[in-house]
Amino acid sequence: MKIPGFNKEKDLLEEEIKIVLKKMGECKNKESQEYLKLLGLLKELKNLSPKKDKVKPDTIVLIGANLVGLLIILNYEKANIITGKAYSWLRRV
Repeated sequence: MKIPGFNKEKDLLEEEIKIVLKKMGECKNKESQEYLKLLGLLKELKNLSPKKDKVKPDTIVLIGANLVGLLIILNYEKANIITGKAYSWLRRV
């Protein structure tokens, strides 16, 4: 879902990239000065675009393992009378 105006800079950058690509497609000679200038401009625009950070799979596994461990401790404390710090830690989070 796109929120209007939220990523305005990103949208403007994408529009500029589309315009450059369209102009590059209209060039008949791929070795002309105009095409090479557009190619340089496209490289600069691509360098300006933000890199998409992907979450690594091992990070997801680590978070899942931590949550499972916390749930096991909470269940153990609930089933037995022994109290620990899991409930107080959970309240802080």
